[in-house]
Amino acid sequence: VRNGHWDFSDLLCDLWIMCDALFSTASILNLVAISIDRFIAVTQPIKYAKHRNSKRAHVTIAATWLLSIGIALPIGCGLQNLQGLRYHEKFRHVCTFFNGDFLIYSSLGSFYIPCLVMLVLYYRIFTVIRSRAKK
Repeated sequence: VRNGHWDFSDLLCDLWIMCDALFSTASILNLVAISIDRFIAVTQPIKYAKHRNSKRAHVTIAATWLLSIGIALPIGCGLQNLQGLRYHEKFRHVCTFFNGDFLIYSSLGSFYIPCLVMLVLYYRIFTVIRSRAKK
């Protein structure tokens, strides 16, 4: 990439964007998984200690990656080509994602909903710890 121009193939562009979405989403969803784990540890410590095991951890990690793949895979499957914008001369040497509907869907699943979940969980953790400290 030089001066904002994509000099590689369209396929490589799709893979680049897909990997960007995949790894970003996986990172954020792993943060959500950590916040859920902390929430359970704080709000139900006895149950948490009983049920904590490596199988549960592996399932959680697999679930975060499968959801991330589900969000990113349409890009790698050619969703980019459905609108035909890639073939417009104005966008010929630009590697970006053009599908607005997909951008909304992926932004919700990759950032906004996970962010809201984490905010709620950490707020609940804060209130539980604060109420324990008052006792």
